[in-house]
Amino acid sequence: MMNRIQAWPRILLAASLLGAALLPGLQEPPAVHAAASPAVLIAKADRWSYSDEGKDYGAAMKSASYDYSGWKSGQAPLGYKTDSSGNATNNVAPSSEFGKVSTVIAYGPGTSQKNTASYFSKSIAIADPSAYESFQGLFGVDDGLVLYANGQEVYRASMPSGTVSYSTLATTSKDLPVVMQADLTAALRAALKPGVNIIAAEVHNQSPSSSDLYWDMQLLAVPTGSGTPGGGAEAPASLAMTFSGDPASSRAFAWYTPSAVTGTRLEIVEGTYTDATWPSAAATSIAGTSQSIQAYASSSDKSAGKKTSYVSHKATATGLKPGTTYSYRAGDGTSGRWSAVGTFRTAESSPSSYSFLFTTDPQGTTESEFVTWNHTLTEGMAKFPDARFVAVTGDLVDNGDLESQWGWVLGKPAELLRRLPLAPAVGNHESKSYSNFGWHFNLPDTGTGAQPAGSVYSFDYGPAHFMVLNTEFDEASGSDPIYQKQVAWLRADAAASSKKWKIVLLHKSPYSVANHSSSSDILFFRNNLTKVFDELGIDAVLGGHDHTYTRTYPMKANSPQTNPTLDANGDMVRPNGTLYVTSNAAGDKRYTPKSGPFPYAYKYGQPGKEMFTGVTVSTDRLTFQVYTTTEAGSTALYDRFGIVK
Repeated sequence: MMNRIQAWPRILLAASLLGAALLPGLQEPPAVHAAASPAVLIAKADRWSYSDEGKDYGAAMKSASYDYSGWKSGQAPLGYKTDSSGNATNNVAPSSEFGKVSTVIAYGPGTSQKNTASYFSKSIAIADPSAYESFQGLFGVDDGLVLYANGQEVYRASMPSGTVSYSTLATTSKDLPVVMQADLTAALRAALKPGVNIIAAEVHNQSPSSSDLYWDMQLLAVPTGSGTPGGGAEAPASLAMTFSGDPASSRAFAWYTPSAVTGTRLEIVEGTYTDATWPSAAATSIAGTSQSIQAYASSSDKSAGKKTSYVSHKATATGLKPGTTYSYRAGDGTSGRWSAVGTFRTAESSPSSYSFLFTTDPQGTTESEFVTWNHTLTEGMAKFPDARFVAVTGDLVDNGDLESQWGWVLGKPAELLRRLPLAPAVGNHESKSYSNFGWHFNLPDTGTGAQPAGSVYSFDYGPAHFMVLNTEFDEASGSDPIYQKQVAWLRADAAASSKKWKIVLLHKSPYSVANHSSSSDILFFRNNLTKVFDELGIDAVLGGHDHTYTRTYPMKANSPQTNPTLDANGDMVRPNGTLYVTSNAAGDKRYTPKSGPFPYAYKYGQPGKEMFTGVTVSTDRLTFQVYTTTEAGSTALYDRFGIVK
């Protein structure tokens, strides 16, 4: 096992911080094989020197010659939460990654005149930076962070562009500390030197009246030649696992790399392994395909007409054993270009009961908004730890042609998504005009011609058959051959399935209660597509788009069946119609319900919080448990219902 850094000389680390919010992280499944860990250069809950004087240190504290001996010291996490009397307390919401504040620091002259920055320093040393192929940072921060190594900026989050001074405010504010992960490999390779180094960080409050501040971090170094991930900018990014075939015997994967990395390899092995214990000799190597693409990296690049070259990679593992745990990694077969190891379990041949998460509309434009998405998924998995996949019914991003947003929606919950497949539907913000959805997901082509690629497909899981539609095509303004092909495909696909439950996933819900409820495309679906669902005996239609919550009565011929038979649990027994559920957003964007009336709605509203639903599928019952959650508050049951047949 690698020796921990405490046995080495010292490298100086300094951090300055101003208030943001911390999101509980997800842990990988416990390894069953003994593992050597990467070197821990900075551990969680280490002791730090700090200054809470509200002094602008400028460039001085970034220098290797700066004298920190007069600073205070304390164990991380460090920070404060002001109470109603203006006292600094340790009541900052804890993080599962770093925990509760251990050292309370001063916040400044008054509750509305808090220090813009607090500074922290940590001394360690590194004998030979070239001995490591990867440097990985994990930060617990409240609000904005700028990190330096020997005076060179190596990472920035929730801070404006340009020069940062003591008085610069963070761009976002959260009520909880935020966990941020960063691959610092390329930046630290350029900045570190053998022996003593200085790493300095500024983390800024969003407002002088910010109520809390939080700081802790971890820095790991992966030894060169270990075959573990983190090979800087050339390692896979935006890795997504999906279904393209039988979930009992296959898994599909997609990821991005820079344009220079064109090789596509998936290694997979039965059992649970980690990065450090990867059994290269025992793993099966699967060749995949790659496509060179060009896309806008950011909104500023789009405004300037500047595209970045990427490579979209796809690989599929087939011939897997049902009900079996597998570990995998993606890359091009070159050391240093592998993803982190992920672990998943195939579906059983005939699972009698299982659950999945239903979410919609993570849709954001900033990195912090996708921290909210990560929190929603984290809370969902805490309530349904055995969920087999996540259904996301569209508007994963706000701008479907901007890769920064795709990086956040897939990157913020990266740990979770390495072990949990996505079942995505395309939304209007992904758009039929953009190809990015098809580049990011490895999904089957069902021949409907719907764009983007992979937006119409189906899969079986246990006793349920899932059909995913693309609601970017309709006939509200005239004949549309793509819509007609989707309907024909839907009829044929449903007829070919013998599964007891038939569930449709789509973005634009036919029945909702906010502004979209009277849009021409929604009215078309309500008056026409629902007839097809009636014809096919669809049990449930799960959607989004209107950023409110609506659960209908069973609907038949566009009429609510208001007196369904209920069992002792309050579940509907063999309802004569289809149940439509429109979820509130999993992200920060919400709409207000219109005045109505909405005769089809059994329950509707805007709870003002993010939402996820745990759906449990068994041979005779579908059970829906709808939860609301916020980063600053609790997670609570909002609705519960079911279908029995």
